[in-house]
Amino acid sequence: PDFDPSRCSPWLLRIEPDRKRMIDKKLSMEAISERIQQSFGETLNVIYTDDNADNLVFRIRIVSDDQDKGDTEEQVD
Repeated sequence: PDFDPSRCSPWLLRIEPDRKRMIDKKLSMEAISERIQQSFGETLNVIYTDDNADNLVFRIRIVSDDQDKGDTEEQVD
């Protein structure tokens, strides 16, 4: 599916995992991202750096449904 950035929350959760612990547990950024996507599905947008980057970073945003936007606008009026 096409990604629509206007559906993402303006709030961002930024996580910096410890590289040493990830290596000890034989985890990759991709594996963690896939597990998050399995658990939360389309409700989260996960962007992550490459395993070789200087700083390992996950950026996670909530993706709203189009129906949720309509409900919020009605409540504001």
